[in-house]
Amino acid sequence: MKNKKGYYLVIDSLIAIAILSIGIFLIRGSLANSPSQIQGENLAHDTLSFLASAKVSDFCDFELSICWGPLTNLEIPKNRNNSLLGYIGELKKNGRQGSITDLIENSVANSHILNQNFNFTFMLDGSLFYPRGITKPEDINGYKSSPLVSSSSRIIFGHYDDQLPSDPFIQFENWGPYTAEARVWAK
Repeated sequence: MKNKKGYYLVIDSLIAIAILSIGIFLIRGSLANSPSQIQGENLAHDTLSFLASAKVSDFCDFELSICWGPLTNLEIPKNRNNSLLGYIGELKKNGRQGSITDLIENSVANSHILNQNFNFTFMLDGSLFYPRGITKPEDINGYKSSPLVSSSSRIIFGHYDDQLPSDPFIQFENWGPYTAEARVWAK
């Protein structure tokens, strides 16, 4: 009889340990997927860092006048040493706001840079360029109610040389300064 009592006690304790471990596993798993403030800050910073460090020469062959990747179907950049963020400033100077939205969509929004737990906006001098068709971040679903909103901004400026066929002299066209801002918030 004593052996059967110990057997039931061991089985009972194993079932209790299994239930407790499943509960701990579920609690820890749900906490791992919840976004944190530092994730949002890093994501906003990394988004602008990517745009500032990726060069247009990585996506264009200037001898063949062809571009690929995020610059597909956009005009050839005038300054081949620009970063993608610098090229965004160049597009703003030329009044090509739709191209800015396309570039942000192709390089950031459709890539795997963004975490699935966050939404993203891109602003340049206070004007919203991504997501398309919305003029203020407050109008985006979930922006106001999110407990976690982070942003990162940079001042961008630059120049490009514009040589006209009839003019043998190179003219430098300056643009900026513009304030580029990436905002992310938890869904």
